Order: sequence, then C-alpha cells, then structure tokens
Amino acid sequence: MKITITGDLYSGKSCLSKSLCSHYGLKIFSAGKLLRKEAESLGMDITEFNKYMDDNNVDMIIDERTREIGRNEENFLFDARLAWYFIEDSINIYLKVNEDIAAERAIKDARGSSETYITKEGALFSIKKRSLVERERFIRLYDADIYNLHNYDIIFDTSFWSREEVLLKVIESIELYRKNYKDSFW
Repeated sequence: MKITITGDLYSGKSCLSKSLCSHYGLKIFSAGKLLRKEAESLGMDITEFNKYMDDNNVDMIIDERTREIGRNEENFLFDARLAWYFIEDSINIYLKVNEDIAAERAIKDARGSSETYITKEGALFSIKKRSLVERERFIRLYDADIYNLHNYDIIFDTSFWSREEVLLKVIESIELYRKNYKDSFW
C-alpha cells in the first residue's frame, strides 16, 4: 500500500498520517519534517526556506528522494506537498480546512519551530503567504497545481471533524477506494 497525503496548511496532515500508519502498519515519510529541520539549521522559518529552496534548486534533492522511495519502498505513507506527483501508483489524499480554522490551529500548534503566531490575523497572513509561495513555485517548476483537487483520489475537509472522526472517515474512503481499484494498487 502506498499513500500520499497533502493539503491545506494546518488541515491535520501530520496527525492523520501518524494515525493511518499506525492503523495500516505503514512506514512514514515526511517532507515537512525534513524541510523544517533544514530551515531551522539555516535560521529560517519555513516560508523563507521555501524561497531559499527556489533560489538554490534544492527542490531537486527532495524530488529525487521522493521518486526513489516511490520506486523502492512498499507499504508506506508519504506526507508531502508533491508526493502525489512523483509517486504514480499511490492513493492520493488531500485534506482541506477552512482558513479561519487553520489560523486558529496555527496559533495552538506546538511544533516548537519558528512558526509561532500570536494573533489570528498574523497566522492567516502567514498561511496565505506560504500557500501562495508554494503554489507559484510548484506551478513554475513542474506545472503542477497542488490546489487542483482533480489530482487526488480522496478529498476530505477536516474543518469541523475531530481527529478520530477524520481518521475513521478517511479509512472508510481508503477501503472503498481499495474495493473499487483493488487490481491497481494491491
């Protein structure tokens, strides 16, 4: 089983990824963790690091590693903006979230990185800026729009659901997908 997860900032991708890996016994790969670690080592926040990546062609390193995992690994989940683009034989999940709820989640987020927000307005501004920077970079580099929902097999809005409810609904969707496309993925 190969699953890719992407979606809106603060939609719950990391939390769902961990829960799905536990449920299905999958290995987890996360571009976000790798990128945050690199950004912090350079004294940058994630938005600044996105610009740095663009200016210095760092994307190619992440892209090749993603392709390699897609070719050589089995039974994994990849949490990354473009994993769906580089791993063709995966179930591609997109998580949506209302932008006001995303800003509230950003304020409460305890990742321990430089992405801390005091006001909802500040969080919302930063989320919109980062989303725009990423979208423009991926369209320019790959002609791939991460916000085009036609790229995904399962789309779920996490705005008004608990973590447990999201997990159950997404598992239900995966099982339905497996039933309908069994020969393609298993």
